[in-house]
Amino acid sequence: MYLLYYIIFFLKLIYLSDGYHTYKFLGDFLSILGFVSNLLHHRAPFKKILDQTKKEIHTAIMKAVIFDYNSTIYKPDSDELTEGALDLLHLLKQKDITLFLVAKGDEKRRARIQELGLEPYFKKIIVNQQKSGNDYGSCKNEVPAGTEFFAVGDRIKEEITYANEQGMITIWFKSGKFSTEEPENEAETPAFIITHLSEAADIILG
Repeated sequence: MYLLYYIIFFLKLIYLSDGYHTYKFLGDFLSILGFVSNLLHHRAPFKKILDQTKKEIHTAIMKAVIFDYNSTIYKPDSDELTEGALDLLHLLKQKDITLFLVAKGDEKRRARIQELGLEPYFKKIIVNQQKSGNDYGSCKNEVPAGTEFFAVGDRIKEEITYANEQGMITIWFKSGKFSTEEPENEAETPAFIITHLSEAADIILG
């Protein structure tokens, strides 16, 4: 019995050093241990440690995404959602990823967000006259420390810069009138560049 405790402890150390890439392996291994524990008639003590280990792993790899609104998930020229936006939001929500929305505007814009049926997807929706790094920082306060944060936006001089300053993984949706902008410094340089919103799924879930 003690040998299995040491094995679990060792695997947790591997996880902490190797990150979320070992998550699937650990999940499979823990399932096998649960089966073995039943066979060894030690179901109660093993169930407790297995459940605790799974909880620690889940917490360690929590993810969150901040989406820009205008010209990212919403197309102002045609007054409709960007192609693939709802599919992406639905997929991420299914994967238990915490979502935030940051928009520049007033109460009229907030009302339009409600009309589009976007509210159920987001833990928090921020609408201000001007976006700032504080908007992105406030989202970090809504989730446990250590959460892996992504930010998706179409402007390198605004949302990409603000997210980079907060230490987030930035995804530049290079589309629309700001797609010709080029980064002028490190803060404006995105970690990833996409031209279709669906491409963000592989980056976030990978």
